[in-house]
Amino acid sequence: MRAQAAWPTGPVTFVVGYAAGGSSDINARELAHIMSPILGQQIIVDNKGGATGSIGLRAVANAKPDGYTLFFAVGTNVVINPHVQKGMIDTIASLAPICQTTSYQYVLAVNPKVPANSTAELVALAKKEPEKLTFSSSGVGGNNHLAGALFAETTGIQLIQTSASARCPTCRRSRNRASTWW
Repeated sequence: MRAQAAWPTGPVTFVVGYAAGGSSDINARELAHIMSPILGQQIIVDNKGGATGSIGLRAVANAKPDGYTLFFAVGTNVVINPHVQKGMIDTIASLAPICQTTSYQYVLAVNPKVPANSTAELVALAKKEPEKLTFSSSGVGGNNHLAGALFAETTGIQLIQTSASARCPTCRRSRNRASTWW
């Protein structure tokens, strides 16, 4: 048996499948900040947003498998996307999990211009004015989209889903509309 070389001997890249400034990017940057001194190497965060994280995922799956290009994934990327996107790579065969870095819950928030101060008031407003309210997510089929769709289905309301562009985080997308965010 040969001894394995020390790792890392050069910079490591965290590929994030979402736009800079969003929660995945912020978490990846914080982890990189903490891990760089521990590893003794720079960790670069490279945002490759689009297709609900699949562009970044595909870039990592196609990278040289040397441990220097890592995918900072969320559940959508490895659990949901393979089942809802045509031509999606097999994440189980293409990637190896390393560790869980974060855990978070969803929060319902509305633009201050929305005349609703509680969930009950928001639901009543949406029932009174169907398909007027929007919610923003990182893309169709993502966790945020599914959370919004589940909320609408459970409460019997109709919401319009809008995808945040790769240029800005979700919460800034609809700041001038009567919108909800996940």
